[in-house]
Amino acid sequence: MKFHSIHGRNIQLIDGDTRAVRTVSFCDAITFGNKPLSINSRISVQLNASEEWSGALRLGVTSHDPSSLTPSMLPRFACPDVFFKDGFWARPIPEEWAKDGTKLTFYVNSQGYFHVFVNNEHKGHSYQDFQPMSSCGLF
Repeated sequence: MKFHSIHGRNIQLIDGDTRAVRTVSFCDAITFGNKPLSINSRISVQLNASEEWSGALRLGVTSHDPSSLTPSMLPRFACPDVFFKDGFWARPIPEEWAKDGTKLTFYVNSQGYFHVFVNNEHKGHSYQDFQPMSSCGLF
């Protein structure tokens, strides 16, 4: 998976856009995958969390094509900005799941359930009225 060139101002893409690094702060760090997310297609990301970091992560999907977004259109905070913005769906990832080395896997099934796995263990799902996805987002 590669990340899209449209991202928050506190994100730096490295290693051929396969790694997204938060440079500072806890806001302005939304990132997107560079390809549309298909129903039942699983996406995995490996977290490299700093010892200095504390806080939860938000994981989500969007029906917006990131190419159609300008930096000023990107939400500054996932919560509450993304939770109430049309075309974005997000789930908080508890701090204890967002540790260094953790593998997060997620997908949306055809019934509209957003499933999350932590180190291959299913942690549950939440229902959303998902429209066809343009891209996956990690924020």
